[in-house]
Amino acid sequence: CNFGMNRKRRKRKEVQETQHSPSSDDLAVSTKEQQPDLTTLVNQAISLHQEGNLKEAEKKYDYILKIDPTHAVSLNLLGVVLSQTNRHHDAIDLIRQALAINPEYTEAYNNLGMALQATKQLDSAIDSYLCSLKLDPHFISGHYNLGNTYKERDRFDEAIDSYCKTLALNPRHLSAYINLGIVYREQGKFTEAINCYQRALELDPNFADTHNNLGNVYREQEKFVEAINCYQRALELDPNFADAHNNLGNVYREQGKFAEAINCHQRALELDPNSGAIHNSLGVFHKDQGKVDEAIECYQRALELKPTNPQINTNLAMTLLLKGDFENGWKLNEWRLKQQQRDFLQPFWDGSSFEDKTLLIYSEQGLGDTIQFVRFLPTLAKMGNKIAIQCQDQLKTLLQPLESLSHLVGVFNSTDKLPHFDICLPLMSLPYVLGISHPDKIPNYVPYLYPNQDNCYDLPNSPNLKVGLVWAGNPSHKNDRYRSIELKQFIPLFKIPDCEFYSLQVGERVSELRIIDKERSIVDLGEKFADFSDTASALSQLDLLISVDTSVAHLAGAMAKPVWNLLPANPDWRWLLDREETPWYPTMRLFRQKELGQWDDVIEKIRLELANLSLTFRRFES
Repeated sequence: CNFGMNRKRRKRKEVQETQHSPSSDDLAVSTKEQQPDLTTLVNQAISLHQEGNLKEAEKKYDYILKIDPTHAVSLNLLGVVLSQTNRHHDAIDLIRQALAINPEYTEAYNNLGMALQATKQLDSAIDSYLCSLKLDPHFISGHYNLGNTYKERDRFDEAIDSYCKTLALNPRHLSAYINLGIVYREQGKFTEAINCYQRALELDPNFADTHNNLGNVYREQEKFVEAINCYQRALELDPNFADAHNNLGNVYREQGKFAEAINCHQRALELDPNSGAIHNSLGVFHKDQGKVDEAIECYQRALELKPTNPQINTNLAMTLLLKGDFENGWKLNEWRLKQQQRDFLQPFWDGSSFEDKTLLIYSEQGLGDTIQFVRFLPTLAKMGNKIAIQCQDQLKTLLQPLESLSHLVGVFNSTDKLPHFDICLPLMSLPYVLGISHPDKIPNYVPYLYPNQDNCYDLPNSPNLKVGLVWAGNPSHKNDRYRSIELKQFIPLFKIPDCEFYSLQVGERVSELRIIDKERSIVDLGEKFADFSDTASALSQLDLLISVDTSVAHLAGAMAKPVWNLLPANPDWRWLLDREETPWYPTMRLFRQKELGQWDDVIEKIRLELANLSLTFRRFES
């Protein structure tokens, strides 16, 4: 999905408002420097340029420069024409000639910055804009273009400062409000972004791009009704707005309205067949539909168009990993680091020997990811070097026993003072660096995590099968609407004799325990959990965990506890495809949906399996 203004539309808008087309300022500079007999020619060239007749304007500027090769205004404005016709390198040469003749030519520095920005020489563009602002601190286009370049470099705080200065000088600068809103959205400051877009709509209520961008903010907040209204309004104003069609399709997909979604994506593709964002959205759509090969084709086409886009590369990586192509998947997954703020200045470890150095491994994503990937620490420890690990606060106590590994100097959370370290690596880069090129190469010896012996749950002795339940994951997870279920869907299990059920659920969804028949008591263990060491202690007392795809399922697998993992039809990459076992956890079974959102068949299969296990378990106990 393209959360910014449509690329072609944005380019048109920014050229109109920010590229220094001929103006009275140029005429003033020109009058000072030109010979009297050139006045008419210059005026003619500028008139043609202002009318958009670039071909004839170029001829006029060329003619003037044959008469006077040192005419700075013509050099500058011919450079603008060349830049407007995508001849940016030639434009840079001409504008630099103009500045060599007139080093105090404010507008030329601005135009040079735009040409440099167009050729991705962003640092040089920033320097050029700063030169224009040194000459004229009140130069609006200089502040605005500087903000655009900072935005492109992901220097968001500096971009905000530049846009705010633009708006202080011109409170009606529409594009500054729109781009300021984009930056605020990138920072997760949704209220500020909405305020910017609403102010932009006050200035121009009929600008489709603003409605589209406002819809993107609402979509990120999962305010889908508001997002749909914004996209539909954008399409009322511009029925051929490809990005708005595509973004509307993304919302419909996230709502599970797949027929509406594919119609939107296909219409978007008809309008803009060379949009990497649209091909990427189609890839996500096909992946959610379980059409993995089609998804890969879409991502590959998207990368032909936008080869350095981190999100598209990461999407392809996840899909390749889902297919079991670890060699290519892990490599592409390193693109995710382009989207993350680095906390450390130390260089990344590349897998080479780090004798006499300390390596910091740090968690970067979810709790389940950390539990799953700390399995690689013993491999590192065998390499005979000093290792420290930084993990989420909830996992520190659980992971502290890993300190017994040789060469592991400690387990630290986000508030602990870290030891000195020389190199670092995100935890989820370990499979790539260690060369885990195939699922068969995953180190899957279990258990590798253990309960704290000083913090055990002593459940009552009973001959019955003790079954733990988790029915919902983190609601902020992007796939939570598909992976979590309602507790009442487990009701068929509660009728199985000789089973005792224990809730390990935490968070708001614990309230669902109240809707279950009081006669079928479920013991709430989760209410006493302070961190995952408590969860591990509870799991150690159980015979089986039945869970949706959550961190608790990972923990049970890491402890070698029997765990039945319920998976949606669009599973996370780690569970691969079409298999009931997983190379990550030998004691885990996978129960897969056949159709997205339909859990009845899964629950029925689990009911039959649990009833059989209960009978077997009772016979064994007797």
